[in-house]
Amino acid sequence: MRKTLTPFETKSRLMLITVHNTMMALEKCLPDIDAELPEDYSDLIN
Repeated sequence: MRKTLTPFETKSRLMLITVHNTMMALEKCLPDIDAELPEDYSDLIN
């Protein structure tokens, strides 16, 4: 996501996944490191 979206757009989409109510709450949970999110393999789960 970070390659194609702005930081705000990426965080907005993450909020839908993590169910945080505010951007501030999400930012407190995100580590301050340059980590990559794994690919979405949820389509392989039955």
